[in-house]
Amino acid sequence: MNVVYLSSEVAPFAKTGGLADMAGAIPKNLQKLGVEIIVLMPLYRSIKESAYPLAKTDIQFEVRIGDKLKSGYVYKGYLQESKVAVYFLDHEPYYGRDGLYNYPGTARDFEDNSERFIFFALGALEVVKKLKIRPDVVHCNDWQTGLVPVYLKTKYTGRSFFENTKSVMTIHNLAYQGWFWHWDMKLTGLDWSLFNSKQLEFYGKLNFLKGGIVFSDLITTVSKTYAEEIQTPEYGAGLDGVLRERARDIYGIINGIDYTLWNPETDKFIVANYGLKKLHGKQLCKRALQRKYKLPEKDCPLIGMITRLTSQKGLDLVVDKFRDLMNTDLQFVLLGTGDPWYHELFNSYAKTYPKKVAVQFTFDECSAHEIEAGADIFLMPSRYE
Repeated sequence: MNVVYLSSEVAPFAKTGGLADMAGAIPKNLQKLGVEIIVLMPLYRSIKESAYPLAKTDIQFEVRIGDKLKSGYVYKGYLQESKVAVYFLDHEPYYGRDGLYNYPGTARDFEDNSERFIFFALGALEVVKKLKIRPDVVHCNDWQTGLVPVYLKTKYTGRSFFENTKSVMTIHNLAYQGWFWHWDMKLTGLDWSLFNSKQLEFYGKLNFLKGGIVFSDLITTVSKTYAEEIQTPEYGAGLDGVLRERARDIYGIINGIDYTLWNPETDKFIVANYGLKKLHGKQLCKRALQRKYKLPEKDCPLIGMITRLTSQKGLDLVVDKFRDLMNTDLQFVLLGTGDPWYHELFNSYAKTYPKKVAVQFTFDECSAHEIEAGADIFLMPSRYE
């Protein structure tokens, strides 16, 4: 079986949340099962400027965005600890900037996100053709790839290259749907007849994820519980009716962990490895974590939290009880980025309780491993599931 896996972020190359972790782990495990698989993602500036070993290929492609022809180049790399090839789509005007979806340090989305991911959807399909890989399945993830199933059933239908291709749409987070004003339909190259309440239209806007839900052959999400929740008005984010219509095609598959990367016995990012039979390294990791964040090296519970800083993640639950936590003998380390309001709030906690609270408003792979390895308690609130 040939599978093409599309994601806007893939660990370790680019990450804002759990999508990247899954996109970095699932292809490796499918390959171990004998599946022929490749991954495609955008080539962001942060990847270009990193030390990841990438090679520029001789593949060039063109796609039409509205009435303009846009060209791109392709680089190639591999997922960590694997032979899974990753193809990076390069177009400097779209991806040669800081940030993946929004201006760094703000909640303000890039104004051209619609164009950027129309380009990625069309470009990915064109690159697959140039690679001469006839996919049995194109696996799409979240709104950034939502137009791919639409294109397969419209623009590319009847073309022999994709005639046997099926699409899977995985919903990692229904709250983010890719809403854009209706005139962006002109940029997609799709017929205006698709802009209706049963297909791409959503309260007068163009909705990329809705397109993926409607046009994909199967839909998966991150757990059986979430698969049920998103079909209810409370958690369906306005798409519960659309999802109920596809109920027989929705499968909840629980997220797992890539043990080749997240294993304290072999983790390359931590100061000391440890396991069930050798726990001394755990204490060394905790002390190193306290030193890094300038917390007193003392024997008290150390809580770690790694999250995107948005209300959806249940941070209000943490805020409600935070001062109560501070009245106990513990320490708290936060790693994450998101809404500026939460940045300011947790930064104020760090200033008020400098011997108890440390915050790092970014995402850093090494720091995530250090917190996981050194913390005594892991805090993961959520308004979903």
